[in-house]
Amino acid sequence: MGVMAFSRCGDSWSVDRLIRLLRGWRDATKMSLMLSGEYTWPVRLVWVLFILVFFGAGMSKIRHSGLEWIFSDNMRYLLIRHHYTHEPLTSWGLYLAQYNWLCQLLAAATLVVEVGSPLALFSHKLRLIIIPGLFFMQIGIWTLMGVQFLAYLFCFLFWIPWDRLVRWLRMRKEGKRKYFILYDGTCGLCRTTIAIIRSLDLLRRVEYYDIFSDWLEIQRQFPKVNQNSCLDEMHVVTTEGQIATGFDGYRSLTWVIPLGWLALPFLYVPGAPLIGRIAYAAMASRHRRVSCPLPRRG
Repeated sequence: MGVMAFSRCGDSWSVDRLIRLLRGWRDATKMSLMLSGEYTWPVRLVWVLFILVFFGAGMSKIRHSGLEWIFSDNMRYLLIRHHYTHEPLTSWGLYLAQYNWLCQLLAAATLVVEVGSPLALFSHKLRLIIIPGLFFMQIGIWTLMGVQFLAYLFCFLFWIPWDRLVRWLRMRKEGKRKYFILYDGTCGLCRTTIAIIRSLDLLRRVEYYDIFSDWLEIQRQFPKVNQNSCLDEMHVVTTEGQIATGFDGYRSLTWVIPLGWLALPFLYVPGAPLIGRIAYAAMASRHRRVSCPLPRRG
């Protein structure tokens, strides 16, 4: 957490970034920073600290017990003792304790993966073996001995290549039809809203049309849309060709924006649509009076 506190992790998916977008903040310097190591050193440093924990545990076993940690009855006794002093998820530990050779095999695998863990920092191929090995080792300790590493298990999320995962998901979704947002590009609040939606649209399922600069294209694709009504409310055209406006438009977008899935149950609670439409109408009315005195077009 200390590493993250001194990094620029808030520039990506964070409440801070959403607040900056609402205040008109732009990613002017983000590209230049991405070309440097500014967005890579925090994760790499977390990797190093993560590996040092396991490497230290493995070296401690070698220092204090040597190979006896593997070839003695140590693992067998640990499985039996923890079954009665802790609350393991299963009783499999007692079953394994009946076979000393199997206990020694588990001890050897534990020592090898802990002492060899630094190799994950230098080899991509070994990383695919060592990191899952460490993860399942901790799951095994929890299952067989009842020793939880729940807080530390979250650190394994740093090893997931999220950029590649998102690219893969986007490729899987490329063939699917998209949603379209028709918005007022001359309105500051509308542009800020679109910037926030773009940042949340990880799968690139949404296309954006300015009702002024892109009006000819909008007329070609959606001939039933009226420009004046688009000035009053944001319009969203779904994959089925249905048009949703205002609050209903935002609600329809949550079906294609992954982070919006968390809000889906709340948006369909009885009474939520009515409250949402009233709130949107009040906000739109106030904004038209204060910020967007724009000429109407026929």
